[in-house]
Amino acid sequence: MRHTFLTLMLLVTSNMALSETNMPEDLVTYISSFKVPYQLIPVTYLDPYIQEQIKSPVKVVADFNGNKLNDYALLVKDINGELDLAAFLKTKEGYDYHVLYNFGYIEEPIGKLRFYIENMNPSVIQGMLEESNSNKSNYTKIKVSGVHLVFEGKSSKLYYWNVDKFNDIWTSD
Repeated sequence: MRHTFLTLMLLVTSNMALSETNMPEDLVTYISSFKVPYQLIPVTYLDPYIQEQIKSPVKVVADFNGNKLNDYALLVKDINGELDLAAFLKTKEGYDYHVLYNFGYIEEPIGKLRFYIENMNPSVIQGMLEESNSNKSNYTKIKVSGVHLVFEGKSSKLYYWNVDKFNDIWTSD
């Protein structure tokens, strides 16, 4: 059985159950082909409370763009230590890649990161649109699953697909 760098990284440095590290081979190959390849961040980077309470805090699998294929949102880092929330949308040809949020470089993060991601099912969300200049909360209908980035004890942000791109909305503060 062929193991790629990403799969080995997951098995060696993460305390996630082995079944949580399973990703399609074509996605692992795609990520490995990046000039600066990504690695799924180990759960041990997260605050111990989040590790215990959230089932899969660094990976979300859902159909984000409505094409009935499994897409992936991952908390990843590159070999330089830059952390990103990245979405990989499955297409007939492979994957489309989107950086949803850049956390920047975080030194020695073991047990310190107080954020996680989760799936947000289609619904009507109240929040402030990122591109809005208003301080007023709006209602937005989310037609497909979204990626909910939760900053524990602070705020959260929902990334959702609308027509041809990801949009975001602050859902709490």
